[in-house]
Amino acid sequence: MEHYQDTIERAFALDKELCRLLPLIDNVAIIEYDGNDVSGSVSFAAYLNKHKMNCCVVKNILICGRKNEKIKENAERLGEMYSSAKILITNAKWSSLDIEILGIRNTLVLHNAASIRFTDTFFRYSSTNEAIQFRNFIEKIRSAYYMCLLKKDTDTLSVALVTKLRLSNFTFHTISSGTFLTPFCAERQDFIQTCIDTLTAKDTFFQVLEEVDHGCEECNQCSNYGKGKKCPFAQRVVARFYREGLFVPKSLKIAHQWELMSSRQGYREADIQVADDLKNGDGCAVDVNGAYSIYSRYARREMDEHCINHALEIVYDGGIDKIAAVPYFAFLAKKGDEDMIMRLSDAFQNGDWGLPKDMVQQREWIEQGAKNGNPRFVMAMAEMYEANGKWEDSYKWYRKLREVNPSMVSEDKLEEVELKILTGGATTEEITEKGVNYLFGFHGVERDTHLAYRYLKYANEQDNAYAEGMLGRMYYKGIEVDMDYGKSIELLTDAADKGDLMSMDLLANIYYKTYDSGIDINKWVCILPYRIEELIREKDTIALYLKGLYLEKGFMMPKDNDEAFEFMKQAAITGFPVAQYKLSVMYGSGIGGRPDNDASELWLKKAAMGGYYKAKGDYGVFLFNNLFSKNEAFPYLIDAFEQGYDDDDVLWCIAQCYMNGYGTTTDKARAYPMYIREAEGGNVEAQVKLCQDYFYGNTFLPKDYNECARWGEEALMSGNESVKFNVAYASANIGNKDRAYELYMEMAENGNSAAMNNLGCLEKDTKKAAEWFLKAADKGDEVAQKNIARYYRYGIAVEKDTQKAVEYYIKSANQGYIDAIVELAKIYRDGSCVEKDEAESVRWFEKAVDKGHTESMIQLASLYLKGTFVCKDIDKAIHYYKLAAEKGDEQALLCLGNIYDEGVVVKLNKRKAIYWYRKAAAAGNKTAKENLKRLGVNWMENGRIENDFDEENER
Repeated sequence: MEHYQDTIERAFALDKELCRLLPLIDNVAIIEYDGNDVSGSVSFAAYLNKHKMNCCVVKNILICGRKNEKIKENAERLGEMYSSAKILITNAKWSSLDIEILGIRNTLVLHNAASIRFTDTFFRYSSTNEAIQFRNFIEKIRSAYYMCLLKKDTDTLSVALVTKLRLSNFTFHTISSGTFLTPFCAERQDFIQTCIDTLTAKDTFFQVLEEVDHGCEECNQCSNYGKGKKCPFAQRVVARFYREGLFVPKSLKIAHQWELMSSRQGYREADIQVADDLKNGDGCAVDVNGAYSIYSRYARREMDEHCINHALEIVYDGGIDKIAAVPYFAFLAKKGDEDMIMRLSDAFQNGDWGLPKDMVQQREWIEQGAKNGNPRFVMAMAEMYEANGKWEDSYKWYRKLREVNPSMVSEDKLEEVELKILTGGATTEEITEKGVNYLFGFHGVERDTHLAYRYLKYANEQDNAYAEGMLGRMYYKGIEVDMDYGKSIELLTDAADKGDLMSMDLLANIYYKTYDSGIDINKWVCILPYRIEELIREKDTIALYLKGLYLEKGFMMPKDNDEAFEFMKQAAITGFPVAQYKLSVMYGSGIGGRPDNDASELWLKKAAMGGYYKAKGDYGVFLFNNLFSKNEAFPYLIDAFEQGYDDDDVLWCIAQCYMNGYGTTTDKARAYPMYIREAEGGNVEAQVKLCQDYFYGNTFLPKDYNECARWGEEALMSGNESVKFNVAYASANIGNKDRAYELYMEMAENGNSAAMNNLGCLEKDTKKAAEWFLKAADKGDEVAQKNIARYYRYGIAVEKDTQKAVEYYIKSANQGYIDAIVELAKIYRDGSCVEKDEAESVRWFEKAVDKGHTESMIQLASLYLKGTFVCKDIDKAIHYYKLAAEKGDEQALLCLGNIYDEGVVVKLNKRKAIYWYRKAAAAGNKTAKENLKRLGVNWMENGRIENDFDEENER
């Protein structure tokens, strides 16, 4: 154990970069290759403790080995040492782990192999299966930022693998400052702000001085000074008065002292101001080290940009360890700060700032700037790739530069790079193949119709018939060029004359679609089958595909499904995505044999991965309909849709992805038009969704009973009755009460109590209405129970019976119906239907308040304020008025003002009265405005201070 601990000490001591960066890392994973010996992890904990670092930085520990008592004991031991770590016992040897499933993505991964003997020679050079497997295992987790293998050796320490810190992937974990405001503190701060907004500087200053002593006992921002707590917020306001010379003489020294008092209580804003003072010498001696310690704390903990920038200013001036500032460079660079990107790029190029020379990371940071759209970095990327002869990458960045700043790159330059792409040592056939790949997005190539046109045009000029035929296809469909039917036929005919099968096939299909007499179909009908047979002998992919297609359709050849299947399979095996897709369809439908869903899925996936847009669409639908792969479907679906695959299933899956955020960000603005289109096409699920969303309304779709009824009726015609109630309700609201009555009646006959209640609401005959309300109430419908309670209470169409009325009110209220709860509270308060009972009234009003009912808050406050000795409680009255006031109720605000203004039930307090009157006035209450005039102070309206009376005339 001690030997291994010494090994870890030496490992970090030898690796200066990791040693300096370790205190900045807060996400570590440990892999123990043998769970029977976890001395590596134990020693690492000792190392952290010795160097005053928290073991909580270790988030994951992976223990390899089948679970036994020793491994379980070791896991428990590590759990005690690393309380924040998730510990996983693999139940397998390290050599059989699937590292992708484990998903290790931590900042630092330590590989501990305390009892497994790996020499440098074994790790680096051995070609045994075990050595290769071990190297592959390590390589697979290069997504972590820093990795090393530590192993015990009798005499020496070997670090088998070290990869440099990948700042481009660095993530920062902010820590909450832990401060909170109690309601009292929030109220006091709001009051101070009101004073600042409304009072003179003199009055505000003395008011804030008084507030300094009003610290809150429950607030962790306030600290004990002498007998009581001080308010750090108020202390900062006083500091501002001295800093700006408001009412008091300007004094940076006094301001700094007030900031220090606030800062000592851990008040964040004061802390940062103190750092600013120390850095600039404002009111104190310059102390850059003290300033840096404060800046770095908030920079590290919260990634506060003000603190980061000021900390970096100090670092630039020297005297601070520059490596500690590296994560801040990365943070600002990732946010698009061009200066930081350049600094990091230069640092990796020259080995500055304590970083190693690393040209790969230099390129990554230039690319980061380019991705942010900065023309300077885009140009740098284009020129870098051009200098290395990587023409396609260079062309991509020049195209990007053309988008962000056209003046920086000419069309001639683009033409020059394109020509280099086309003639970069490739044969005409290879250039044609590239063009086809760009045209269709085959074989992992990103679809680019402009490049496709350039490749195919160049190959056509070299007299390639396949390229000429593909150009003809582009003119026929208007891809990248204006649609030109005549030119397309001319190109296709010439290519067909040269023996191009795809051109012959397209010409034949065009003829059968258009019956264009200008196309000599007989010629192609005669030549095409012979040309196919000729090329099949050469195992030509297109010939195999077309023969399989024609045999299946019986087109120019006798129909033969078995033969069709065999030829299509041969074409698919060559890697042609269109043939792979067609073979998938054949397996699915059983053409040429029995249906085979597994084989169909396999070939569909191959075709989709090959880039065929229809295969992408169908495979996307397949993934979406599988619960475990739903989030993987979107890229396939959207690619297919954008390439013109106008398939209802594809569109519907895309709509659901946008609606629910499957595999992409939620975007209902895009989803709803797709839902509408699908609904118009008869998609019942879309019709139901639109009916429901129009019924309730939301940010993207307004409440609209007409649209609700429209789509609900469509769904009903399709046999889906889940929206029947919505349609009935919407129909009633748009004046179609006959339709509403019809639908409610159907539901009522099936026992739907809500429909029975609504039938009662539609009935003009109160006697029939009462019958429906009673039926629904007896079935437990809370709304109907409240409605029939009202009928019994007032004798509407039934004999008046207050006892029954109260019974039904209670039944409804017990089910949580707010109208019934409030009505019961009023009944007990007023003594109507029952004997007056304020305590019972309070109980029901409190239930309503629990549901957020504002009126009940005011009623309850009034009861506590004016009630009998049974329930009178001034503190509770004020509490409930404040609850209503928080919801912006102007009556509650006015009542609070009156309480303090009158000074009857509480001690007279004009300052508090003015405070609440101003809030009520700001909410538009005229009485509050009049009261403020009476008290001789200004009042607020629409967030501004208004003085609408003449002080001279008022005297």
